[in-house]
Amino acid sequence: MLASLNMPAALETRSGAVTLRRAAEDDLDELMGLLSDDPISASRGDIAAADRAAYRQALASIIADPSNEVVVAEDEQASVVGTMQLTRIPGMARRGATRLLIEAV
Repeated sequence: MLASLNMPAALETRSGAVTLRRAAEDDLDELMGLLSDDPISASRGDIAAADRAAYRQALASIIADPSNEVVVAEDEQASVVGTMQLTRIPGMARRGATRLLIEAV
C-alpha cells in the first residue's frame, strides 16, 4: 500500500533542497499548470483552464484510491516545482511481484 510512504521527505539536489509530499486538492492549479505545460500533454490537447473539472475529478479519484499517489515536489519557497503519479500494480508474474508505475513526471 502506498500509504506507508514516509512523507513529507526532504531531499538535497544539485540545485537546492526540495520536499516531497502527497498532493492535496489545494494543489490542483499548480498540478494543472505543470501537466498542461508539458510538451507531451500539450500535444494531446490538454488545456488547464478548459479542463479544470476533469483535472479536479481525476485528482480526487487518485487521492481516494489507496493504490495511487500523486506526489508534489516543493522548492525552498514552498512552490510546487514537480509532480509524479505512483500506481501500485499487483501482478501474477515473478511469484506475485508488485510493480510501481511512475508517470506524469
